[in-house]
Amino acid sequence: MNNNFNSENLGKIFDFLHKVGKLKLTFRFSEVKNMPEDLKDSSAAHSWRLVLMVFIVADELNLDINIEHALEIAIIHDIVEAITGDIDQVLIFDGKVSKEEKQRNEKEAMEKLKESLPLKLGNKVSNLWNEYEGSPTKEAKFVKALDKAVFW
Repeated sequence: MNNNFNSENLGKIFDFLHKVGKLKLTFRFSEVKNMPEDLKDSSAAHSWRLVLMVFIVADELNLDINIEHALEIAIIHDIVEAITGDIDQVLIFDGKVSKEEKQRNEKEAMEKLKESLPLKLGNKVSNLWNEYEGSPTKEAKFVKALDKAVFW
């Protein structure tokens, strides 16, 4: 048991969890007009499905990756959408949002989320998100490939 309990850190963590809890109310972009609310996919549901896919597909394919690390990346990959909402590639293609604007907004959102956590944990969350965005590792590439397959 950790005897170095820090109530300030715990408060920050709960505040962070409250902020990212908005992912369950953040609906993903859809080109389908007048889609019923019960059929819309939230960012939280999408991320959960991606985590499940990482777990199942990596095991089935017996991939040479660190599955725990891939799961961490999958959990964090869309976390900024709690602040920015879902900015889909279709919106960029249609010229409604520039790619640079999306990237800037997401980086600013990540900084806010990072700063709301204790230093070590904030750095870990930020590093996982940046790893997904840059995809330099096998784990990040695997998660990004599966993310592109999660369209339902």
